[in-house]
Amino acid sequence: MTEVERRPPKDFGEFHEVLFGHFDSLSPHLQRIAEYALGAPNRFALQTVAEVAVETGVQPSTLIRFAKTFGFSGYSELRQLFRARLLVAEQSSNEQFAAQKQRIDDADRRDPHGKLQAFADASVLAIEGLKAQIDAEALTEALRLLDGARRIHVIGYGRVRPISLCLVGGLIEIERAASALDGLAGTIGKQLGTIDSDELLIALDCGEESPELVDAIVGVRARRIPVIAITDSAVSAIARHASVSVVVPEADIRPFPPLAAHVVLAQSLVFALHDRRRPAESSQRPKRDGG
Repeated sequence: MTEVERRPPKDFGEFHEVLFGHFDSLSPHLQRIAEYALGAPNRFALQTVAEVAVETGVQPSTLIRFAKTFGFSGYSELRQLFRARLLVAEQSSNEQFAAQKQRIDDADRRDPHGKLQAFADASVLAIEGLKAQIDAEALTEALRLLDGARRIHVIGYGRVRPISLCLVGGLIEIERAASALDGLAGTIGKQLGTIDSDELLIALDCGEESPELVDAIVGVRARRIPVIAITDSAVSAIARHASVSVVVPEADIRPFPPLAAHVVLAQSLVFALHDRRRPAESSQRPKRDGG
């Protein structure tokens, strides 16, 4: 396909439609970019041309050519379309959570059942947001890293600490070596310094970034140890330094935002990791004699 699209698509939906209509005429390199852009649109919206080039195995100039093929002036204008999609999704979520928060506030203070109903609805909304916005490619990559790790270390500060314990408990339940780090038995930097090269770190944050933790993660990555970030922002400090980041949309319900989406993500990772190994294990079991 040549650069025939003189007017760039006005929004993500139109771009999606145009791309599908011309996909077969694209070169293999451009098809690879298209698959990455549609498979991980949130990451594509936030990455530089150099980062996407590395992810897709093409030259930066190929990304620029891809953008111009669809009428964009360059990669930056194409990425802006993806960022606009992110902004619309975020605004929609914020409006929904604002309405839900009002329901919680309006519930009779003397009616705990009404409060429970409203907060449960907010939790369901958070889970629906996770389902709609999760980066499937990031999730797949996180699972690959987990499967290859000899031991998994998990750290989470503040209100996400229960999620770190949930993850460790689930991993141990499926007989994977795992531990929760807390910094209580020495600085967190020293604890992370004990992680070996064939192990892995999961770092969780929820808008409560610790400079000490960020510095420690930078040190871990410098030793080529994979780090999975579970965060509420694709541009948070731990996400920027992680091997892969899985974003859980922030449920802005105060004073205590629901953690239901984080729990669902943690348990889903454990279930997926368990199922990933189950076929290999079952194939090794001795077959029963017939008769």
